[in-house]
Amino acid sequence: MRFESAIDQHRHTQKKLDNDNRQSSPKLVTQLPIEIHGARVYTHELFHDFQQELISSTSGLSARGFSEKDGVEITTLKDGLSGKVFDIQFNPEVYEAVGLLRDRCKDDIQNLCSLILEFRQNLEPACEDLTKEHEIEQLLGCKAVDDIKILPPKQAKNKGSGRRLMSRKTLAVAKAVKLKCKCSNCKQMAHHDKRNCSNEFTEFPPSAHSPSSDEDGIDEEVEEEDESE
Repeated sequence: MRFESAIDQHRHTQKKLDNDNRQSSPKLVTQLPIEIHGARVYTHELFHDFQQELISSTSGLSARGFSEKDGVEITTLKDGLSGKVFDIQFNPEVYEAVGLLRDRCKDDIQNLCSLILEFRQNLEPACEDLTKEHEIEQLLGCKAVDDIKILPPKQAKNKGSGRRLMSRKTLAVAKAVKLKCKCSNCKQMAHHDKRNCSNEFTEFPPSAHSPSSDEDGIDEEVEEEDESE
């Protein structure tokens, strides 16, 4: 409820101020054109601040006279608060000289811009699009070498405990000294077994003295004895 009442009060105040600004006009003091213009464009609150500044700036000064000497216009003003007199000089030749200097600088700037534009147009055809390699060469100050003699090192064994690398001759001698064993697949004495034999794995038929054949022979003898009985 308090929030809604505060919003309603704010809206009422805003509408009242808008109505006062549109339907009423503030009181003028100096009747100067600038004061009349300010009363039209400013709100009442801003116009009161502007009016006070205008009054303080105009009420204290008064024009005492106008004169001209050597083409220079002189206006004499008196401050009502301090009583000091000020001479304001206006020389049209100064502004004409400034205007000539400004026009001269403007021409020089235009000539400089046209020269820069011409230089840019002549420079663009001479420039080529540099590749990434050319940009790196310019930064380093040297060109890439075609014949590369320095190559990266070979892959090193950096795992496990370090051991001396044996030559091929040493490996061959160690392999010859190693005892041979009989391979169960190829039935030869060699340095391999059934798992890494180069020959294909072959299954041999059971021998005549295998346990299964002996059992078959015993069963046949038992059957013959039974028949004879």
